[in-house]
Amino acid sequence: MHREGKFMEASLFHRKFRNEDEFEAPGPSREGTEVHLQEGELALCFLVDDEGSSMRVIDFRAGPQPGKLEAVQRFAEMQGIARVFVVVEREEAATWLKLGFEKEAVLPAFYKRSDGHVLGLVLSSGGPQESSTRIRIRRVGAEPVSPLEAARRLVRGKKLEGGTPVKVAVARDKDIERALTVARGTGRAVTHLAPFSRDVERGARLCTARGGFSVLVGVEVQRCFGSVFLEPLVPPRGEKEIFMIASALEQICSELRKDGLVSAFALTPTHLVELSASMLAAGFRPTGELREHLLENGQHYSATAWSKKLGEPD
Repeated sequence: MHREGKFMEASLFHRKFRNEDEFEAPGPSREGTEVHLQEGELALCFLVDDEGSSMRVIDFRAGPQPGKLEAVQRFAEMQGIARVFVVVEREEAATWLKLGFEKEAVLPAFYKRSDGHVLGLVLSSGGPQESSTRIRIRRVGAEPVSPLEAARRLVRGKKLEGGTPVKVAVARDKDIERALTVARGTGRAVTHLAPFSRDVERGARLCTARGGFSVLVGVEVQRCFGSVFLEPLVPPRGEKEIFMIASALEQICSELRKDGLVSAFALTPTHLVELSASMLAAGFRPTGELREHLLENGQHYSATAWSKKLGEPD
């Protein structure tokens, strides 16, 4: 049974939330906030996605302690959080299911030798919703096609080889800021590179090619578990870019495999067929769907979870 780091009460920063003083935070970062709660038998960490209206709960003392759900709901309400989720091993999933969470996805080898099970709970949408089960690609004279099946059709029978060569390099801070600014300004950003885990190495790769192609991919490595979270910042524009992004992802995975990592995972908006096609072409497989996980322009979208095996654990 794994725990993501040893629990310690934060001492660098203390903030009161609506007259509540039990939450301790080391402070906000550009991407989000890490908040700790120690209350009786409870020892929880909240990774708050400030821009996305969601948070991950990390439980340092697994088990059905009284008041666990109430503590999560209380903090989420104070922060205006619409969705909370956990990533746990199989034997811990039952506790969260009893609290009302739903099993949504599996991240194979997330903990190196065991899978991570993603369970989520939507507390309040706070705005219009768009369930991916309602999003369909409609064709004249044909039955509606799911986004995932539409993505499979885009890449079926096609190969990555022979396309425009893509160069992948480590992104500098100014590269990251510039890419975020451009993606947000054009309305193409599908992520803002918020942390998925704690105690990680965060960076990015800048992927470029002739003709003006440029895509930033966030790279969050959790070395203790041998897993990496990949985040393409923007979706492809047309079939050519589908395979260029796929080529970039394959190169990044090859690099990380040589560095000893054993698994890669990603989350992409379910309704973006072309980006799903890039994930499929890069060898990722869908492993579930996180309900209303993403927030863009006040609208909540579901996210497809993707996984790819990189190597064998030591």
